[in-house]
Amino acid sequence: MTYVTTIDQLRKGNDQVLSAFYVTHKKEFLLFAKKYFFLNELNAIDIYHDAFYEMLKNLRTGKLVALNCKPETYLFAIGRNLILKDFRRRGQFYPERERLSLEDLEPLDFAEEENENDRRITIVNDLIRTMKELCKRILTMFYYDKMKYDDMLPFFPEYNSIDSLKTTKFRCMKQFEKNLLEQI
Repeated sequence: MTYVTTIDQLRKGNDQVLSAFYVTHKKEFLLFAKKYFFLNELNAIDIYHDAFYEMLKNLRTGKLVALNCKPETYLFAIGRNLILKDFRRRGQFYPERERLSLEDLEPLDFAEEENENDRRITIVNDLIRTMKELCKRILTMFYYDKMKYDDMLPFFPEYNSIDSLKTTKFRCMKQFEKNLLEQI
């Protein structure tokens, strides 16, 4: 998707593009805020949310008509300004940080972190595949489908009560966690 298309879709309120853009750049921004401004994760998340909101507001109110940079660069610039504004409000001042422009910053390398995440996802998928069918069904219904025990019970006629279903789910999860810890 091109930058112009992304901006147009964000302006129109396309929920899929909005969600994907938000999630895609969140991790990058958190690393950026931690590395260059020494923010803790909660403050970085708050700033990211505020920056994202400001960007959308600028798009939808017509304040931002055209961009001469990537949408994520614009988002990071808003975030950077919000961080500096917060520093000034609290009486903190980092003069060497304030003079930095986004072009001065070195790019962050996510390859190693992404490889580790891919490895973990592969391990989890392999463990799920090798899990007993009963455990797989119970855990899938509970965690992925977000079903309550009352709703799950009719699918398992071998269980007479919710407590027995809970116990089985607990045992399945404990076994899964044990296997996962052995793999990681």
